[in-house]
Amino acid sequence: MLRFLLFAILFFHGASALAQGGPSPETVKGNAPPLERDLSRFKLPPQTKSLLAKGLDLLDKTEYYQAIALFEKAHQQSPQSPVPAFLMGLAYGQLRQPTNAAVQFNRALKLQPDFEEAVFARGLVRLENNKPSRAMEDFEEVLKINPQHAGAAYYRGFDHYEHGRYQEALTDFNASLKSAPENSTTLCWRGFALRKLGKPREAITDFDASLKLDALEPQTWVGRGLAKRECGDEEGAQKDFQRAIEIDPNYANLGVISPTAQGLRGFLIYGLFALVFFFGVAAFYLLKPILKK
Repeated sequence: MLRFLLFAILFFHGASALAQGGPSPETVKGNAPPLERDLSRFKLPPQTKSLLAKGLDLLDKTEYYQAIALFEKAHQQSPQSPVPAFLMGLAYGQLRQPTNAAVQFNRALKLQPDFEEAVFARGLVRLENNKPSRAMEDFEEVLKINPQHAGAAYYRGFDHYEHGRYQEALTDFNASLKSAPENSTTLCWRGFALRKLGKPREAITDFDASLKLDALEPQTWVGRGLAKRECGDEEGAQKDFQRAIEIDPNYANLGVISPTAQGLRGFLIYGLFALVFFFGVAAFYLLKPILKK
């Protein structure tokens, strides 16, 4: 049975990575909620499955071009199946070739337009290619296919937040958390949305929950500090800001630790830069397929 773990990354912030490194797949600090999907719904002949399994093993060994060659061979054996092209797209993603990745996802989607995983992955590479509006179209399409898709709901919520639509962002973050309730990054950004909606105490609850899951995420400490400030707790706010700086000294330059600082402008600029970096370095390791028999 062919299965893969679809992690939508997202920045969720910062350089957490996706590449088993950049900084490390095990310590991703901003991965979008995971969604496990069963690809056994695609009927493949044993010989094709064997080629795909070998290709996945090569992906694990970072031998991407060799894996792509096997996936192409599998496609030739089973030209009506979208799975080989989809896996080629993931391999090109790991090679940081988003244009080639998109070509393969489109190839898969021509064979099966409602291939949820391919639509979602194409959205990620469109973000990498600096096509956010097209990416959002894909995430919207994913949610039509699967309204419970935690990653797509997160990304749409983040887009709403970035454009100042805080109530819509809150709605999407709530939906994402319904499917993936213990995602620290979604909890963090729901906290930011609640702040923007004038609910700092509720925001603190989300930041607290996020920090219980990941206490090394500086943006969460900053967010909680800002919410504490809004509740009149400047001492508590400064402690949280200091903790963020201890984790990442770059946060000392964000302009949020001053008692007169009003918001997250500098922080968000830093965060958006990190988001772009994150998609480039990591996303596809979190789209890493796993083969189970």
